[in-house]
Amino acid sequence: MADPENYKSISLDLDTYNLLKTVAEAECRSIGMQVRWMIKQGMVNPPSPNVTAMPTASATVKAVVKPRGKIFTNSGTAQILMRFYETNATLSVADFQDVGVEDVYKTLVNIEQKGELRRISHGKPGLWHITPSGVAKAREIIRRRNEEDACKQVFNTG
Repeated sequence: MADPENYKSISLDLDTYNLLKTVAEAECRSIGMQVRWMIKQGMVNPPSPNVTAMPTASATVKAVVKPRGKIFTNSGTAQILMRFYETNATLSVADFQDVGVEDVYKTLVNIEQKGELRRISHGKPGLWHITPSGVAKAREIIRRRNEEDACKQVFNTG
């Protein structure tokens, strides 16, 4: 049994538990480590500052998961963003003809609208450069690719 000085139990409804279990398994973590990781990554909002540590009346504090789009680590969009990250260069549509994206210009504009690229030339050809937000997204893609590789190795060797 876990030491009650260092560990505490929590209760979850069955649907939440099953979702948490699925996410934890997909990311090669135990349920406890998944909860810890989510909190440390800021995926769960802290309670309102108005809630005291020991409320005098019963209180319910809901943990809210920040909305996050799914990050596809091998999509054309990810390939484009990674090229900006790896080269740290100012690039145009012509620099992505080898990427399997139907409309490179539209993809660049979409990435720009998310704030991950900044357009620095509106002439022809249009030129874009990666933003700090784009750098953070690229690093997240790298982290997730490494995680996926680690999971594949675990399942292939086990």
